[in-house]
Amino acid sequence: MERRTARTVRIVVDVCVTILVATPTIALYIGNVAPVRRGFFCNDENIMYPYKEKDTVGIAMVAGICFGSTLLLLLPTEIVQYRSAMKDGRAMGGKAICCCTQFNPCIYTICSYFWLMQFGAMATQALTDIGKYSVGRLRPNFFAGCRPDINLTDCTMEYITDYNCLQPHADILHFIRTSFPSGHASQSAYVATFLCYYIQTRIPRFDLSYLYKHFLQFLLMTAAYFTGLSRILDYKHHMSDVLAGFLLGATVALLTVKYVAKSFRDPYRTAGRVSRRDANV
Repeated sequence: MERRTARTVRIVVDVCVTILVATPTIALYIGNVAPVRRGFFCNDENIMYPYKEKDTVGIAMVAGICFGSTLLLLLPTEIVQYRSAMKDGRAMGGKAICCCTQFNPCIYTICSYFWLMQFGAMATQALTDIGKYSVGRLRPNFFAGCRPDINLTDCTMEYITDYNCLQPHADILHFIRTSFPSGHASQSAYVATFLCYYIQTRIPRFDLSYLYKHFLQFLLMTAAYFTGLSRILDYKHHMSDVLAGFLLGATVALLTVKYVAKSFRDPYRTAGRVSRRDANV
């Protein structure tokens, strides 16, 4: 009973910690905080690109691919690993949590890995948003989105800070000042790096193919790479924004894997055979 209570308390505390990690993002969006207002050089060609309404890879598509690829990898892999642990007699018994007397170890492991991954994703998003709002870098389509009330034909090397945007939409004005770093790049790099390490550690090798695991890793990295490139092609980010996003996401993923997920050490390593009835998933 004491062990069950201690596990329940730990889960509740960890949920609160996860929410705290997401607090910067929640505060920035709910509080409608404006990013830092920066000036510009009116002859800066890096912010003179056209404004495109639609994204090649939208945020909904990124979220869907990240969520879907995670479940497609976690579910079959952990089921296979748990079945193998049952067969070898090294699977642990059910987890006792709160009012549940037995929580299937396979389901518990899947939920745990998914939760740990979301913890890192929230940390990545929080760090990305802090960078966006504290730096306030102008996007490549700033002039097209802002339409500043200055004469661009009679331009000098003067740094302009006194200007007003003729753009009536507040969301666009907000958007064009949050270029660094790229959120698409940071999140896609985080998920790709996390899952690549998961594939290498948790997915078993098959005699049929040696390279299939590395092919899956290649697909993940290609998807993340193209997501970052699409932000440059759509004139939504500078190249340095995307590179910084890739670096941020990959760094958080490696730290999450090593220190939070404990390098995906075998969750079924304890002795004690589980009955066939309790092994059903």
